[in-house]
Amino acid sequence: MKIIETLIRVADYEKVCCNCKFFEQHYTLNEELNKLFLCNAGYCTKAHIVSRKAIHKACECFKKEGLALPEDY
Repeated sequence: MKIIETLIRVADYEKVCCNCKFFEQHYTLNEELNKLFLCNAGYCTKAHIVSRKAIHKACECFKKEGLALPEDY
């Protein structure tokens, strides 16, 4: 099965949900093509917010994904 990304343009330095390590991405399955597509939706595992858009302004639990400088937190 292949994952197809949708185009959401967000800079690495922006404090939005998709740049947070606690954001879990949602996917949709197209059974005809046998492919997964990224949605602009997900949920927060830290703040237990069930419905979040990938480009929402991050909450107070935001933590930068991956390696970052201390001032990025």
